[in-house]
Amino acid sequence: MIDRITFRIEDFNLEELKKRLSLDKPMSVNQETGEINKGTHLRNLTLTVASSGTLWLKNSLHKYAKGGNNYNPFTPKEAQEALIEIYKILRIPLSNFIVTSIEIGVNIQMLEDPMNYINTIRYYKKKYPFSPMKPLPNTSRIKGIFCNLSEYDIKFYDKTFESKHKKSKIEKDKVKDNILRFEIALSAKQFSMLGFEKFKPYRAEEYPLTAKDLLNPRFYSRFVRIFRKIFSEIRFHDIEVDFSRLKPEDAKRYIFAMSDNYLYYLNYLEKYQGEKEFRKEMRANDIFLKKIAPLKNSKYEKELKDKFEETMSEIIEKRLKSSEIKKLLSL
Repeated sequence: MIDRITFRIEDFNLEELKKRLSLDKPMSVNQETGEINKGTHLRNLTLTVASSGTLWLKNSLHKYAKGGNNYNPFTPKEAQEALIEIYKILRIPLSNFIVTSIEIGVNIQMLEDPMNYINTIRYYKKKYPFSPMKPLPNTSRIKGIFCNLSEYDIKFYDKTFESKHKKSKIEKDKVKDNILRFEIALSAKQFSMLGFEKFKPYRAEEYPLTAKDLLNPRFYSRFVRIFRKIFSEIRFHDIEVDFSRLKPEDAKRYIFAMSDNYLYYLNYLEKYQGEKEFRKEMRANDIFLKKIAPLKNSKYEKELKDKFEETMSEIIEKRLKSSEIKKLLSL
């Protein structure tokens, strides 16, 4: 569930850390910059000491736990176990690991090519359009979409394609077909915008989000609520509409309502005609789209919603209990 994450770690003993770690390369510190030499890793996690004396630990927790890949499922239990393992290696209290950015994601096993489902996704909250993701190196194929907001970033992409594109022949054979990835990324100043009321920006010094918090099984219920809330506000456009059963004026309105130009029209109403006209059009369009709904072949939309909910239900069941966490920390 937790993929890329950045921790700022303070109050640690660098000399003790160097003795304790078994690293890719011996840890050394540049006397001028204070930075640890490049290539110093805890598996895939990179360690850096800034000139201020702060230790940074970052990269994918998912890949750390799964031996360098993130195309398979990653449960809250596995994330909790990975954090406990990191604590046992570094021997720095997890309350000292301050989260400055975090990416949460789920891999959803679909029945068909993920792009069949992704191509039906149009907007977030009715007015924020998704844009095509940049193609991977050495390929011109677009395999995902994103929506960048001030609060957070949302991505849907073909994880199977991405993983096989980067892997060796042996690794490619391990990647399952038709994996759709749903990701949400946010930084520390955005935590409260997703329901983390305790971690408001102006209270960050008093109540920072830490790795210790991420051990709490209740936190993963919150992550699932975030996923469900954002997913519930995704707007789909199933291109397989039976236009033969529409009147010309209805077909024209539907095509217009599903186009990018419709957003320009809504912006025009809000800016020049006022909030009343803007809301009137939004209500009318909602009523119209409900009328059209029976004419849509919503196979891909329904399958994605069903698979998403199935994945959420499975995730929420796989967490360490507080008593299990306490026991593992004491071993």
